[in-house]
Amino acid sequence: MFLTEYGFYFTVLVVFVGTYFAWKNGASSLLSSLGISLWVSPGSRSNVIKILVLAAIFEFLGAFLAGGHVLTTFRESIIEPTPIIDNPEILVLGMVSALLAAGIWQTLGRLIDWPVSTTQSIVGAILGFGMGGVGIDAVQWPFVAVIALIWLVTPAIGGIFAFFLMKSIQHLILNSSSPFRSAQKYVLSYLFAFGFLLALLTLFQGIDYLNFELSILESIEVAVLMGVVLASLGKIFIAKITFDAELGPAAEHAAVDNIFAVILVFAASAMAFAHGSNDFANSMGPVLVVFSIVQEGAGVLQKSHLPIWIFLLGGGGLTIGLVTMGIRQIQVFRSAIPDLTASRVFSVLFSAAVTVIFASKAGMPVSTAQIAIGAIVGVSCVRGNFSLNLITVSKVAISWILTLLICGMLSFLLYFSLQTLFL
Repeated sequence: MFLTEYGFYFTVLVVFVGTYFAWKNGASSLLSSLGISLWVSPGSRSNVIKILVLAAIFEFLGAFLAGGHVLTTFRESIIEPTPIIDNPEILVLGMVSALLAAGIWQTLGRLIDWPVSTTQSIVGAILGFGMGGVGIDAVQWPFVAVIALIWLVTPAIGGIFAFFLMKSIQHLILNSSSPFRSAQKYVLSYLFAFGFLLALLTLFQGIDYLNFELSILESIEVAVLMGVVLASLGKIFIAKITFDAELGPAAEHAAVDNIFAVILVFAASAMAFAHGSNDFANSMGPVLVVFSIVQEGAGVLQKSHLPIWIFLLGGGGLTIGLVTMGIRQIQVFRSAIPDLTASRVFSVLFSAAVTVIFASKAGMPVSTAQIAIGAIVGVSCVRGNFSLNLITVSKVAISWILTLLICGMLSFLLYFSLQTLFL
């Protein structure tokens, strides 16, 4: 009765709120994917616009090509729907409440300039509904524990990756007898490895909802091709950079930094792709659950297909948010990181992008900002110091904990309000 009478209206509501949440999420993506690169090498207004356009394209591609695995996690793995299989309206109201709670907290956080993780927002909101509306036993605690562990581990992985990457740049390029020549040679190798890893992680095991499958060998072949393409493009751009040797070591190191500043465009685009691949599911997971129940019934929830329009809607929302509001988030990284060069930023974005995409393929919702900060710490360790504003970082850490609690309680209250009105 409930689905027949109210199903359409709740579907429209959740699509609207989900798109709004994706838009707000896209606005914050510049914080982790582009903010530091635009800060280190801002260039002219036209260059900033070019980077934003590229980021918007790759944000959408990340959601469309690699967002399905995390989306499935939100649909199946946090709340077990079996206890309410005969009352699907409970899950509909719960997912609407979760998305509303996450969206409200996201909006409030932006109004007071408080760093809010969209991943923690939606996971906390779903847990709040699950415990209060269905029961503590309905929460799949072992999987939730895995998610929490991943939140702790992935920043460390990003940091370790960034540490060794920066170490290699320091050894092979910055401390070599001829840094400029070394940069011309080894940066192309970094670009090849970058393209290879990102393509392999994206294509491995195929893309189920597009019926696109590749064997392991085919995935490797395409990944090699992507690496060659990136290295070739990098070679074209790097060839335009020169310096006058008579000006001494300072001029040479400045030219090396210019080389890394050029390839930051590739790194920032890849980070936007990674962000889209993971954070897309934050907004569209609840939308998919409600749509599946209203259209097909809860009995087939876990085996329903992933409609293409979900990816278009979520990817489009992320992209529009990035273009329209993302530029405002650069100030957060400016205050948190007092000293970064182009080579260090490249190490941060390379490491963070690979870590996030790996998590996306594993179906794990993670915070791109957490991983980016972990990578920044790793790079800072190479210099033997932590160039971080500890007050800002502490504010971020406290925000993540508060986000889980506030979104959980807000979702709980919203669910019982909707239950009182409609059930």
